[in-house]
Parts: sequence; C-alpha cells; structure tokens
Amino acid sequence: MKRVLQILALLSFTTIVNGQTWAPTGAKWTFGVSYAFSPHIDYREWISTGDTVVGGHTCKLIKNMGSDVNMANLDKLITYEDNNIIYWYNINQFTVLYDFNKNAGDTWTIFNDTCSALVTVDSTGIDTINGTPLKALYLSSEDDVFSGKAIEHIGNLGGPAPYFLFHCTGIVVDGSFYTGLRCYEDSIFGFHNFEIAPSCDYVYTGIDEPVTKSSLQLFPNPATDRLNVRTTLLGTITFTIYNVTGDIVLTGKTENLATISTGRLSSGFYTLELKAYSQTQRQSFEVKR
Repeated sequence: MKRVLQILALLSFTTIVNGQTWAPTGAKWTFGVSYAFSPHIDYREWISTGDTVVGGHTCKLIKNMGSDVNMANLDKLITYEDNNIIYWYNINQFTVLYDFNKNAGDTWTIFNDTCSALVTVDSTGIDTINGTPLKALYLSSEDDVFSGKAIEHIGNLGGPAPYFLFHCTGIVVDGSFYTGLRCYEDSIFGFHNFEIAPSCDYVYTGIDEPVTKSSLQLFPNPATDRLNVRTTLLGTITFTIYNVTGDIVLTGKTENLATISTGRLSSGFYTLELKAYSQTQRQSFEVKR
C-alpha cells in the first residue's frame, strides 16, 4: 500500500511538472511589505491577468496591483514556461527567471540589460502544498539579487522578481521592501497561507489597531448573482470592487452593508474593499456563471 501511495505521489508530481501550470489567469501572490524607519506594515498583490504574445511566445502577464516597492520600477512581469523553466521578459530580452530542472551546485544567469547576476542552487527539497509535491530550490546569488527559497509553480518566497538596483548601480535605497510571500492562490492548486502574517491582507499603521482579513467574511464564494457580506466595520461604509487589472467595476456607500449584487459582473476574480473612518478591509472573491 505504501508503495502504491508513493507511485501515485510521483505520478501527481510528474503531471504537475509536465503541465503548463505557471501563473494561470487569476493566480495571486500576496507579499508583505515593510518600510525603513517606520512601523507601517502593508502588502502588495501580484495577479496574473491573462496572456500576451511577446517575441512569438504566449506569455503570462502578472501585474503589481499596488505601488512600487524599493524603487525597483517594476509594475508587471511578462513570463512564460517551457520544460519547467520560467522565462522573464526583462528590458527587451528573455532571461531565465527559474530553472526547476536544476539541482544542488547548478547555476543560471539572470540578465538585466547589460548587467547580470549568477544564481546558484545550494540545495533542493520537496514541499507538499495542498497535497501536491513541489520541488523547492534554495538559492544564493550575487548581492542577494534573487536569493532565498523558490517553490516550483509558485516562485520565490522572498519577492516577486530579482532586485538589481544595488547590484547593477551600487545605489542603496532605504524605502519599502518585501518581507515574504504571505499567501498564494490559483485555480489549479487552490489557496495556501504561508502563515508569516496574521492574515493575507494584514495592515498596521502604528497608530490605529490593525485590521485583518478575518474581520471580513464573504459568501458564497464563488458568487453568482449575490455576495453576502459580514463585516466588523461600523457607520457609513464605502465599498469598491476591483477587477484583476485594478479597474473599479462597482462602487457605492451604505449604512447597512449586508449584500452586494454581482449579477452584472462577468466570471472572474475580484477584490472587495470596504472603508469606514480610518479602517480598511479587503478580500478577494470569485464570480462564476
């Protein structure tokens, strides 16, 4: 029986590796963000918004749904997968972002225009997430351009992309910086919380009490024609619904928010934002037709 389970796990792993599972439309990475010389804690969501063709390759467009972090001037990633290698279109050229075929001692080079950084695989392992075994790479790189742990299909747990500013220019910036991947979700693997923050969208200003995702409940999720809302916010509530590209598709204001009509929304992923006084709550939901 044990042997049968091992074979089934291997077959599952082989299916995932051979399939094109990188960044399916709607995939979302939620990274924590902190700020130098400030107690403020924030987050950024990166969402795969669909396909785009670049250089003859059908690529996944992954957008930063918030502001820039650490002056990296990075608002999107254009990537595609081929034979378990993730290629990144960066400054008019494709370069290897991840190579999950590599093993301990192997290397690859990430290019940033005329500058580049060598990435070394120090060791490998297997992480089982939602019942699926995924290869993990433990990476080191020049000037920590892209060091840390990277998990197959999910990517680097430290940040969404390499950070070349110091390596290529020698400039040190004391600003905002990523603190790790809080949550990942997509239509293939479902949702996974890495449990490095109280919630995926945990925010702390240092003045007000932090507001967490657990304070907001949405159901049913996926929704069809109606989304029920349970919130701890009081008073006049302003609600806004964003689509995966960050555009506002619905907004309103009410004293008693219990339900929102989603009948006019097409199938897809959305984010509901609630504001009352100085507090904000956000949570993602899906509409299915």
